[in-house]
Amino acid sequence: MGADLELYGRRKDGTEFPVEISLSPLETGEGKLISSAIRDVSDRRQAAEALKASEERLQLALEAAPLGVWDWT
Repeated sequence: MGADLELYGRRKDGTEFPVEISLSPLETGEGKLISSAIRDVSDRRQAAEALKASEERLQLALEAAPLGVWDWT
């Protein structure tokens, strides 16, 4: 649902949080029902932002290193 859109849920206190929503059709004797799962992805987003910042710092360090980088096993 909402592919490539940023979706948000709202808590009782009014704060918003990022969510992923999955929808699945379910055939029953009474007709089609839709099942939904809503997940809070706050931790995943924070981890992705931290990883991006770390990669940017590493790139800056590599560009500033006058001697280069060695890998020895």
